Amino acid sequence: MVGTVTEVWEETSYYYSSRYYRPYYDYYYPYYRYDFPYPYDYSMYYYVYEPSYTVTQKSSAQTVPLTYVLATTPEYEELLKKHEQLSQEYDQLVAKHNELSSKYDSLRADYDQTVSKYNQLQSDYNSATLELGNYRLYTYVLIVVAVVLSIVSLFLVLQRRQPAEPPRKREQVPQPPEKRKE
Repeated sequence: MVGTVTEVWEETSYYYSSRYYRPYYDYYYPYYRYDFPYPYDYSMYYYVYEPSYTVTQKSSAQTVPLTYVLATTPEYEELLKKHEQLSQEYDQLVAKHNELSSKYDSLRADYDQTVSKYNQLQSDYNSATLELGNYRLYTYVLIVVAVVLSIVSLFLVLQRRQPAEPPRKREQVPQPPEKRKE
């Protein structure tokens, strides 16, 4: 359907008009100029500019396709049915989207919980590994100390079984006499 759209507006044009103005008190000098046979007029002349405006009404007409249908047509009925069908499909898709969105939210919560548990287990594993490493180090140190102590004790046992030499007598060294204070 095609129609004509007409737009009407007013435009205002401003301008200044000038008028000749002469004061009422003219005065003449009895002075004659050489080139004039009559007395020269020395009164003042003014030009007055007054604002004024003009309003003009303008219009514009265009032929454009119209989108509003006043009467039902077979095409309109067909489009209306198609619109209702698409509206129902859209509602079904929105319901499916909401269902999938809720599933996604629950799966996301499960995933976050699983990641949290994994991080906790990773932390426990790292601390247990560190503790086992410390126990291993303590065990090696204990083994080394035990070996050293067993070697020292064996050495001492073997030293006792050997006949001991009689102790030597020490010679007494004379000590200087103590000085007295008097």
